[in-house]
Amino acid sequence: MTPKAIAFVCTGNTCRSPMAEMMLRHMLQKEGIQGIEVFSRGIGVWDPQPMSEEAKETLKAIGIEPTPHESKTLTEEDLDKADWILVMTHHHRRIVLTNFPEAKEKVRLLTASEIDDPVGGSPKDFEKCRIDIQNALLELLPKLKSEEGTRREKHP
Repeated sequence: MTPKAIAFVCTGNTCRSPMAEMMLRHMLQKEGIQGIEVFSRGIGVWDPQPMSEEAKETLKAIGIEPTPHESKTLTEEDLDKADWILVMTHHHRRIVLTNFPEAKEKVRLLTASEIDDPVGGSPKDFEKCRIDIQNALLELLPKLKSEEGTRREKHP
């Protein structure tokens, strides 16, 4: 199934998930893939927060200008909207499925190996996180490209 909306989920929605959101948006635009909404949420958001400065700097270092971001909690409406809910760790998956068992078919890990939380870490920790996310997205992109091409053929 071709996703029309993809949600990335991490803990606080200030580092990993917004980085993944902005990187995938950038990749989709670069590849000319349209029709996929990308957003991010957290499972442990208490007060809305901006994207961390370290995460912003990590994106800027690879030529992505971060868009304004405010952390948000994953909601029932998000689950209804998203076709794929891509989480960073097994713990995130467990929490999402505990709170929203009906989302079982939509929730999966972004990558087989968990993506560590860089919060409180060094710039190298943020860079490793960015590389891990980028590698996972590069594996995901061909699936979105082939699906998008199929969509284009059916609906010129």
